[in-house]
Amino acid sequence: MPAPRFVRPRRAFTQMLLFSARGQTVPEIADLTLCDDDTVLYWLKRYEAEVSAGLATKPHSGRPPKSCYPLPSGATPR
Repeated sequence: MPAPRFVRPRRAFTQMLLFSARGQTVPEIADLTLCDDDTVLYWLKRYEAEVSAGLATKPHSGRPPKSCYPLPSGATPR
């Protein structure tokens, strides 16, 4: 079974917004959320441009990820 990949939770993005609203700088936010400055700036700019829709996951190209967890008995894949 492959090792699970780390997927940044939506919580980190909303924390970036909250820290920014409190007046913290981008480097401070990056340290608190364990991201780099460019990632923080990307999400803050995306949020400013698209308001709450900026946090939604956008469709992307490529094959959908496979789950490393088996389906429960009787379940069918989508």
